[in-house]
Amino acid sequence: MCGFSIIIESNKTDNADLYKNIANRTIAYRGLEESSSVKINNQKFNIYIQHERLLTVGNIEQGKQPIKISDKYFALFNGAIYNYQSIRDKYSIDKAIESDTDVLANLIKNNNLRIDEIDGMYALAIIDLNDNKLILHRDPYGEKPLFYYQDNLVTIVSSSLHFIRKVANLNTIEKVVGDNYLSSGPSERSDEKTDFKEIFTVIPSEKVILDFQKQSIQRKNAIENKLLNRRFISNIESQLTDLLLESVEKRTNVKQKYCIGLSGGVDSSTLAGLTRYLYPDKDIYSVSNIYPTIDPSNDESHLIKLVGKKLKIKQFFTEPKLDFVKANIDPMLSIMDFCPMNTCMSGWSTYACMKENGFRYSIEGQGADELFAGYQPYITNLISNSNGIVDLIKLISSIVKNVEGPYVKKIINHGVIGYINNNTKKINALKNTFLPKKVNNKLNSISATLEEILLRDQNNNLRNLLQYGDKSSMYFNVEQRLPYLSLELRNLVNQTLTSELIGKEGTKLILRRIAKKLGVPDEIISRKIKLGWPIPEEIWMKNGLDDYFLSKLNEMNSNYAKEYIRKSTREKIRYYLYKRWLFLHELKEI
Repeated sequence: MCGFSIIIESNKTDNADLYKNIANRTIAYRGLEESSSVKINNQKFNIYIQHERLLTVGNIEQGKQPIKISDKYFALFNGAIYNYQSIRDKYSIDKAIESDTDVLANLIKNNNLRIDEIDGMYALAIIDLNDNKLILHRDPYGEKPLFYYQDNLVTIVSSSLHFIRKVANLNTIEKVVGDNYLSSGPSERSDEKTDFKEIFTVIPSEKVILDFQKQSIQRKNAIENKLLNRRFISNIESQLTDLLLESVEKRTNVKQKYCIGLSGGVDSSTLAGLTRYLYPDKDIYSVSNIYPTIDPSNDESHLIKLVGKKLKIKQFFTEPKLDFVKANIDPMLSIMDFCPMNTCMSGWSTYACMKENGFRYSIEGQGADELFAGYQPYITNLISNSNGIVDLIKLISSIVKNVEGPYVKKIINHGVIGYINNNTKKINALKNTFLPKKVNNKLNSISATLEEILLRDQNNNLRNLLQYGDKSSMYFNVEQRLPYLSLELRNLVNQTLTSELIGKEGTKLILRRIAKKLGVPDEIISRKIKLGWPIPEEIWMKNGLDDYFLSKLNEMNSNYAKEYIRKSTREKIRYYLYKRWLFLHELKEI
């Protein structure tokens, strides 16, 4: 686990000290054990490499970076390969090697690198000085960040978008970015673009080849996640359980201390059940964010404690108070590549608690909702694709009885609108002509099939959430591991009938059945309202955060403060976060 930056420029210049200084301000937090700066010279180019290492696999003497394959071939790696031992055995690599980085180096050196064989999270950069090319790879979900920039003078690759910005002297951002954020929140991108038109991201599963002599870019999709034919699969529950057990075992096969990020929901509780099944006699720990005094109505500590008692888990809890929030908003914003949708303080305080209690790994449930159809709005797409009016009425009637939550009525209404759209040719023919783009996009979304929406969310909507998790966990030197993001698991679930995932009884049906067999309490399995990681931001605002934001905005720009006081509470939070993010990164809107 680490972070790295690569700069390739004409050998007529020497900016090593400048680049080291920028790295200290942008990626140093990603490493704890080791920091290295390397300069490589050839006849035409200077190559500067900065690497920050967080040791999670092997020992400090193994896995050194940059990886030297030959005098003209180097590699840098950020992430974890969970199946590196089986890959090591398959290719007869020395069993004394206990570093996934060194196994990767061996694969590259012997031309055995097969990205589709790797189960893990990674950002990989290979420097080829024979052909003057940089080859970039990123894992299929985009758990690890990787950005690049190229002009006629320099090529830059980094784990940090802001490292690239600083080196390339890109200190402005288009006003439309802020306008879109303030009206709709962070953009969910499906392409290689970022909020800075000159900087690009490697799309999950993508291979990018940067020719730093010709200043050209090639992009290829290495592993495609596409619509599969869903079908009845016998023993599907057993097969999924086996894959989940295998995925958890790979991610917990570590010597250092780890915990489960436990929210009281089905996803993380199932991981707790799987972990206890694998290790019946070991101590298992969990860390949870709770709000028994700040916001009792959204507190899930009673459910979390039920899981801990039933599965014999030693538990740690954290309740972030207002002083913690005030002290940590700036550090959080300072490492985010784009402005987040909220204060992120639930996750942030959870990782702070993990670090305080000596945990180096966190096993978490991200990705389960997108895989097993866990979000309630997916019910909208189920309704909109009903097979006739009778089926529609029966489905809505069952949903009213079985599904609870503040948005159920809205979900049903959107589903009915989608059904009408899907079954009225006249509306379908006219909507593109007369409806505003935003409304038309929403209509297309609620009318789409469930299979299409799940694929969209797996490929795109997870990206922001995973980046928040990566940045926050790395700030506290905790490695986040996500068992639901296994390629084998994804391929099997995406071939499973959607009726196994979601229906009139609710969401994540097959995962709930698996959880029950693992001993997860019935109170978790049968719960109908999903909270996840609630953040009591409105309560914080009433108790003093509002005044704190206003004072900070006054310090920055009195006009900001005047604009701020005219907004609703939710709008105020988003407005402050964006203006403060701009301020901390010394960005100007144009």
